[in-house]
Amino acid sequence: MSTAPWHDRRILFFGGKGGVGKTTLASAMAMAKARRGERVLVVSTDPAHNLGHLWDETVGSGQVPLTNGVWGTELDPAEIAREHVRAVSRTVRGLMPEHLHKRVDDYFALTLEAPGTHESALVDAMGRLVLEGLEEYDTLVFDTAPTGHTTRLLEMPRLMQMWTDGLLASRDRADRFSDAIRGLDGDRRAPDAVDVRNSRIRHLLEERRTRFIQVQEILGDPVLTGFMVVTLPERLPTLESLALHEQLCALGMGVPAVLINRCSGPDAPQWRIDEEARNIEEITARVDAPVLQIPVLERPMTGLDAVTAMADALQTAMGGR
Repeated sequence: MSTAPWHDRRILFFGGKGGVGKTTLASAMAMAKARRGERVLVVSTDPAHNLGHLWDETVGSGQVPLTNGVWGTELDPAEIAREHVRAVSRTVRGLMPEHLHKRVDDYFALTLEAPGTHESALVDAMGRLVLEGLEEYDTLVFDTAPTGHTTRLLEMPRLMQMWTDGLLASRDRADRFSDAIRGLDGDRRAPDAVDVRNSRIRHLLEERRTRFIQVQEILGDPVLTGFMVVTLPERLPTLESLALHEQLCALGMGVPAVLINRCSGPDAPQWRIDEEARNIEEITARVDAPVLQIPVLERPMTGLDAVTAMADALQTAMGGR
């Protein structure tokens, strides 16, 4: 599914098998868009954080200028999870009587290591970044972790909304039961501390649910958002990229293009040329998106000059855009 060309999307995810050049091509796309006069933020969600290594810059969690029109930031899933759990713990402590604070602390200490905690915290951080970033930047480019991690991450907003809906439904049932009991007793007293606490919990859940819905709508918008599949003209990356394409289509994510990186030139051994041609032909036959071939660049791939060279190659493959 692809209803808008890649150069018109305001949010672009770059994903694929580890080691295929996602960081390099995400940065190259950011530079190509900056050459058109856009303000672009490159966001790394990969725990390996190759973004700073590629640009030969210290990036971190701030929004650091990398070159004219391009800024970069690195989202650290572990640190985001720790801060997320600390923030939620502080909120819950503030809603609970003091004698329960120790239980709250113990519970959230365990929560930090629970399955899905890092992913849900990262999705929440990405959601905030998307909603705020679209106000400040023309384009957001996400350099994602290897395939399996990324597809789970893209499913999280929907799963978290369903989970929050369940909590809100439980809250509704509890509130109705409490109101019914009070009605039987003729109790019409003013809201007490428990009522205030419950109201605050409901507000937090509804706020979180709204954010998840907004993120889902943005990720599923085929005009606004696209996922660029990055691969190599080799057998294993080809198979993984085809599986990723199917998963993205099932999730309703638009795929504006498949980028086949490090394609050999005419001087390569004939067996390699033949193998690459077979893989490129298979990808072209099985995906309903443009397939762009990026030549191998015989140079060190670090620093501004390397990103510039890759941006030149990418723009050539995109027809000069």
